[in-house]
Amino acid sequence: LSQLQTKFAQNLLKATDSFEMEVDFKDIKGFPKSDIENAKKGDKYIITLKQPSYIAFMTYSTNRKKREELYKAYSTRAPQNEELITKILSLRDEEAKLLGFSNFAEVSLSKKMASSPDEVLEFLYSLAKPSL
Repeated sequence: LSQLQTKFAQNLLKATDSFEMEVDFKDIKGFPKSDIENAKKGDKYIITLKQPSYIAFMTYSTNRKKREELYKAYSTRAPQNEELITKILSLRDEEAKLLGFSNFAEVSLSKKMASSPDEVLEFLYSLAKPSL
């Protein structure tokens, strides 16, 4: 399980680090100055999937098509992780059963303040109402 989780994280990091999208200045002209400087690579403007770049572009760019392209690239990073997710979930379920829990959520919560998955959901729902 540990090896699979490490491989999953490495795949995600590699995919995040390898993506670059070249944009025109008009696509970032509303950015804060520091974000424009970070995007400038020589005479080009490059947006990546790393958080400072991604968040700035999704927040300030007026180019809807490029925002969609970036969002899709971010959402579909590391497709090879699909197989790993299935294995990780299976092993987490096996771990939970071996330790006497119903599911992995209970394993995770055994060391935390919330006492059950239902309590977590109730808390999240209680936050949702005021936020709406």
